[in-house]
Amino acid sequence: MAGRDQPEGVPAAAVGTGRITPADIQEKVFKQAFRGYSEREVDEFLDRVTEELARLYTENKRLREQLAARPAAAPTPQAAPPPPAA
Repeated sequence: MAGRDQPEGVPAAAVGTGRITPADIQEKVFKQAFRGYSEREVDEFLDRVTEELARLYTENKRLREQLAARPAAAPTPQAAPPPPAA
């Protein structure tokens, strides 16, 4: 992912609400330990997670906007029950 800025489509309101944002993932710093994980592999994985989370935020926003733009649906009429068998 290019840069460490918060990706487009991620609401600023998500920051500080307990939600994990793509920026949170990119800014997370782990302590180094002897015989720890490959820093390159961790960074690559975190980049992938960040991109996917940003994509999901964008998709969620788009779907919420579509739902809000729909006119209120009229209740679906229910079919009348069949007449009793004679």
